[in-house]
Amino acid sequence: MNTKHTPGGWGQARLAARVLSVLAATAALAQQTAVPTSAEGDPKTVHLEKFVVTGSYIPYSVDAPAVPVTMVGIDDIKDTGETDLLEVLRKAVPQFVGNANMGAQNSSIGGGDTNGGSRLSLRNVQTLVLINGRRAAFAPVSATGGYDFVDVNAIPVAAVESIEVLKDGASALYGSDAVSGVVNIILKKNYQGAEVGGRYRFADTLLGTWEERSAHFATGVSNDTTAITLTFEWARTDPLFQNEKAFSRSQTGKTSAYPGVLTTFGFLGSANPGVYRLVAGKVPPAGAGLTFDQLVAQGIYERQGSVNFNSQFNISEYVTLALGSERRAFTTALSHKLTNHIELFGDLLYAQTDTFLQLAAQPIFGMPITAENVTDLGLGIGFTDPTHPTNPSSEYAYVRNRFVTNPRKYYNETHSLRGLLGLRGEVGENYRWEVAANLNQIKQDYRNANVIARVNLVNAIDNGIINLFARDQAAGAFEQGNVFGTAFSKNTSTLHSFDARVVGEIPDVLPAGPIGFAVGAETRRETLEARPDAGSYTINDLNDPLNGNPVAWDGATTTDPFDVTRTVDSYYAEVRVPLARDAQAIPGVKALDLDLAVRQDKYSDADAPAVPKFSLRWMPFNDEFVVRATYSESFTAPSLYSLFGPTPIGSSDDLSALVFRNGLDASDIDQAAARTLTSSAAVAQGFASELLQPEKADIYNLGIVWSPRGLRGFSAELTYFKIDQVGIAGVQSDVDILQSVEDEGAASEFANRVRIGSFNGAPVTSVGQMGAIYGQFGSMSPVFISNYAENLVAASQDGVDLTLNYNLNLESIGRFDLSLTTMWFNEFSVEGDDFVGTTNGRSVLNGGTIPRWTGTLFATYSRASWRAGFTIRHVPSVTDETAALTETNPTRDQHVESYTQVDAHLGYEFRGGRGLFSAVDGLTVRVGATNLFDRAPPSAAASWTDHNADTQTYSAIGRTLYVDLSLKF
Repeated sequence: MNTKHTPGGWGQARLAARVLSVLAATAALAQQTAVPTSAEGDPKTVHLEKFVVTGSYIPYSVDAPAVPVTMVGIDDIKDTGETDLLEVLRKAVPQFVGNANMGAQNSSIGGGDTNGGSRLSLRNVQTLVLINGRRAAFAPVSATGGYDFVDVNAIPVAAVESIEVLKDGASALYGSDAVSGVVNIILKKNYQGAEVGGRYRFADTLLGTWEERSAHFATGVSNDTTAITLTFEWARTDPLFQNEKAFSRSQTGKTSAYPGVLTTFGFLGSANPGVYRLVAGKVPPAGAGLTFDQLVAQGIYERQGSVNFNSQFNISEYVTLALGSERRAFTTALSHKLTNHIELFGDLLYAQTDTFLQLAAQPIFGMPITAENVTDLGLGIGFTDPTHPTNPSSEYAYVRNRFVTNPRKYYNETHSLRGLLGLRGEVGENYRWEVAANLNQIKQDYRNANVIARVNLVNAIDNGIINLFARDQAAGAFEQGNVFGTAFSKNTSTLHSFDARVVGEIPDVLPAGPIGFAVGAETRRETLEARPDAGSYTINDLNDPLNGNPVAWDGATTTDPFDVTRTVDSYYAEVRVPLARDAQAIPGVKALDLDLAVRQDKYSDADAPAVPKFSLRWMPFNDEFVVRATYSESFTAPSLYSLFGPTPIGSSDDLSALVFRNGLDASDIDQAAARTLTSSAAVAQGFASELLQPEKADIYNLGIVWSPRGLRGFSAELTYFKIDQVGIAGVQSDVDILQSVEDEGAASEFANRVRIGSFNGAPVTSVGQMGAIYGQFGSMSPVFISNYAENLVAASQDGVDLTLNYNLNLESIGRFDLSLTTMWFNEFSVEGDDFVGTTNGRSVLNGGTIPRWTGTLFATYSRASWRAGFTIRHVPSVTDETAALTETNPTRDQHVESYTQVDAHLGYEFRGGRGLFSAVDGLTVRVGATNLFDRAPPSAAASWTDHNADTQTYSAIGRTLYVDLSLKF
C-alpha cells in the first residue's frame, strides 16, 4: 500500500551520520569492477580486448561481450570540451538524440520540467542512470509534475573515472527504467597522488562575452590494505539570453500582450473595432471619454489595421537561451581489506547546484474581472467598461499589458547527498558475495520571483496606482501596490536501498566449461515531497475554476502539497551456460554461450511484470569475429506524481479543430469576436490515475564484432536494434473527447468525462450537443472536461549502430586513434506516425530532432608529452513538420539545414624538466575550441517557437575557446 511519509526534518549532516552508522551495522558493494582507461585513451566501444562492466553481473573474459557497451574514458571526457555530463555524452555517444535529453538549454517555458537539471535518454527513450553501479534518487522536481530523471548535472565531471553506456534493455538486471539502456557513471577511486586544476572557457556574444569557469582538486593515498580518494569541484556558467545570439535575437510575433495594446469589438458597440496601440511616448488620457477614432486623430493611438501587432514587440532581451549555473561538489571513495578475503568499501557524493533562468514578465490579458468597472460577459475575460477611471475612451476595451521591468526569475538551489557503504568477499576460488546499503537524499529550494499578486494588482488598479492602459507605470507604483511576490516550493526526493548478491561458477557440469551464475535481492524505499507556498496551490474552487481560490499568484507554477512513499522489493537471477568450445571440435563453433536473466519487482503501488533477458554469443571461427543477439523485456514504473499528484484545473486544449454537426466552424473567428479571446476553450481538470500500470517494452539486438588480426588495432561493430513499447502513459486529446461526444452523444465512450455548466453539472444527453452549446454561447466555456492519464500509447523504433575504431602506434611518430560512431534510424514511430527525419517541439516521447542518421568522428594524435585531436559531429537535414508546405519565409519553411560541428584541442604535459622547467613538472596545459567554425543552429522556427531552433540538439552558444590547466604532484 502507498503511505504518506514525513521526513521528520532530516538535515544533510543527520543523513551523513546515518550513512556512517550503516558502516558499523552492515555493508555494501560499491560497484562492479571497472576497466581502467589508459593514458593514451581507449577505443570508444567495448570489443574483443575489453571486459564487460555494465550489462552482466557475471564477468566475461577478454572475449567480446554479448551486449553492446560503450566506454567513455577520462581522456574522452576531456576531449569533448564540456563540463556537464549530458553534453559530454551527447558528443561522445550520438545515440543520445531527441528532446528527452535536456539540460542547460531547457531555459524557457519548459524550464519547470527539470528545474535546472540534466536528463539523459538514449534513443529518446527512458534510460536508467547508475552511479557506481547502483541507483540514485530522482530529481525532486518530479514532486511538482516535472520529469522523473537522475540529474547528472549534480555529478562533478572532475570526479568521474569513466562512463559505460549499455545500449540494450536491461530491466532483467537492474529493474525499472532500463528500457533503451543503462548509463553507469563510475567515480574516481584508488587514486594515487594529487592534482589541482582550473579551466576558463568563453564565447563572444552580440552583447559581450559568455564565460564558464571551473576548478578542481583530487587526491588519494593507499597502501596494501587501504585506499582513500577525495575530489572537490567548483564550476560556474553564465546565463545566456536570446538577444545575445543572432539566431534567437528576433522574438517578435511571440505575444499579443505587451504595454499599450488593446482591442475593441463591434459586438460591444465599437464604431471602428480593431487593435489599437499607444504611440510611444504618449500617455493615455484617463477618463477622456473619446472614441478611438478621436484618439487616433489626436496622435495618441494608432490603429494596427493589417499590420501584425504581435510583431511590434521583441521579448528576446528578457528570456534566457541557456541556464546560468554554479556547482560545488565533493566526493570520496574508500576501501579497506579487513582480511585476505573480505573488503570494506564505500563512497560519498555531496553537491550543491544553483541554477537560474528567466522568462519575460507575466502577460496580462484583459482587466482583472474582480476589479471595479469591469465586464466579463460570462466568458471569464475582463472587458474594461467605458466608466473605468483609466479607460481613455467611451468604448469597451480589452486591454493587454506586461510589466516588462519585472521579468519572471526562476532560482533552484539543490543539495544532493549520496552515501554507500559495504562489504564484499570471496569464498574459495569460485564464489564472490557482496552486500550494499545506499542512501540518497536530494533537497531543492525553488523560487519564482516577480509573480503577480492577484489581489494586490486588483487593489492597485482600483486605487489608481497601476494603469493597465499605460506603457510605463509611475515610479514606485509596483512597490506601493505590492504587486509582485515570490512563489516557492521546497521539494525533497530520497532513495534508500539495501541489496545483496552472490556471483560464482559451477565447474565440471558441462564439457564446454563452468556455468556462471548470479543471484541477488534488493529492497528500496523512495519518497517524494513538495511543500509549496499556499499561494501556489492549484485552484479547487469548482464554482470558479479559472480564477478561484486558493491561487494567489498570476504566472506561478501551481501545485499542491505532495508527500508519498513507495517501496520496491526485487529478486533477480542470471546464468551463463557455455554451450560449446573449440576443444569439442564442432565445425563453425569456437565458442557458443547462452545467458539467461530474470527479475521480479514488487511495488507497493503498482503491478510490475517479471522480465526476462536472453543473450547469445557465438564465435564461429576464432576471437576475431563475434556474433551476438539479445532479446529482453523491460518496463518503466508509473511515476509517483502521475499516480498520486494533485488535480489541476485550467483551460482545455485549443478546440478550434472540432467539427460540429450543425455546420458551425470552431475555427471561424468571425462568427463572434469574443471567440478570438477564448480560442474556443473549455474548462478542464486532470486527475492523477492510481490505475496506471508500468509501461512495457520488447527490445531486440543483433550485432557482430570484427577485430582482424591482420589489421592490428582495427575493430568494427555493427548492431541492429529494435524497441517496441506499449502501454505508455498518455492523456486523451480534449479535441478527441469532445469530437466523440459531439458525434455519438451519450453513447460515446467519453461521455462520462464531459459535463455542462460545472464539473458536477448535467451530463451529455444528445448527439450534436457540443455544436449547440457553441452556437448558443459563442464559446465552449460552459463545457467541463475531466481527464486522466492512461496506458494507451504505443511506440516503435529500429535501426543500426556502427562503430569503427583504428589505433595505429608508430614508435618513431606517435599514436593515432580514429573512431567513427554512427546511428541510423529505419523507424521512429509513435501511434503509427513515423518521425524519422523530422524535428518538432512536441512532448518528450516523439519530440526533438530525430535525424535519419547522425555520426561523430573522433581523431587524436599523441606522442610523448603531446596530445592533439579533433571531433566532427554531423546531423543531416531534417523536415520541420510543424511548418506549412506553402511557407515562403525561408526561416520558417519545412527544410532544416544540415549541421556540422568541429571541435579541436591541443595539450602538453611538462615532465622530466630540468632547471627552471622542473618547477612545472606534472603541469598539463590544454587549449581547445568547441564549434570551431561557429555554426549556428539551423532555423526551425515553426516547431521551436521558444528559440527559433532546437537548442537541445545543436550548439546554442556558438564557438567557445578554452584553456585547461592541471598540476599533478
